[in-house]
Amino acid sequence: MKKNLVSVLLAVSLSAMALTACGQKTTEAPIEVTEEATDEVMEDVTEEAITEETAEEAVAESTEAKEELTVSGTISEIKDFGFVLTTEDEQAYMLTFDPEAGALEGFDTVKDGDKIVVTYTGELSEVDNTATLVKVELAK
Repeated sequence: MKKNLVSVLLAVSLSAMALTACGQKTTEAPIEVTEEATDEVMEDVTEEAITEETAEEAVAESTEAKEELTVSGTISEIKDFGFVLTTEDEQAYMLTFDPEAGALEGFDTVKDGDKIVVTYTGELSEVDNTATLVKVELAK
């Protein structure tokens, strides 16, 4: 008897939950597209495109404006993506480049232990190296 009562109560509560969950309908107001709204959206899109172009131009200009510097030392631990350069004052720099961006000029002519001169832009640091390598050449 208790099982039948529990089963009936459970069935009734499940039915009530199903009806209340499925019975709720929301109606959304139709969206009106006006010429004014279209103009505003087009202005926003145009401004965004101009901002992106300006940002790309600024990056290109800053890259061109960077001064090329050189550092010399002995090359070691040559990898496909970089090498270690030890200067005469025993500072070691891990210099890396992106091989997919193109071959680093002169990199294929050096071997472990060679004295080289590296041309770079940016900042050379033992800890947080942000240098962009331009070319590598044997020291004269």
